[in-house]
Amino acid sequence: MSYHEITADMLADEAYKIKGVLLKSQRKNPKDNVPSKAPITWLVSGRLTKELGTIGGLSFYANNLFFYEPYLKSSTSNTLMQRNTGSFSFGVELFFNL
Repeated sequence: MSYHEITADMLADEAYKIKGVLLKSQRKNPKDNVPSKAPITWLVSGRLTKELGTIGGLSFYANNLFFYEPYLKSSTSNTLMQRNTGSFSFGVELFFNL
């Protein structure tokens, strides 16, 4: 991370770039409330179940198996955003038939 003080000269220059990004493309009107759009993200989850007769069973599950958390370009700015953070989980379930 680096900090750049934005001056009036920078704002006046249409072709001024900070780290390859045009400064004019980052200027947004706060009254423009455009919703952001993102492509569909596919997640793979799995469950393996073993039934133990009529008593109950045991299940192993895993969500977001491939740990897919892509960085995507926002449709409203040049900022990258990350989706599905913290969505990986796994565990074991015991269940009983009453």
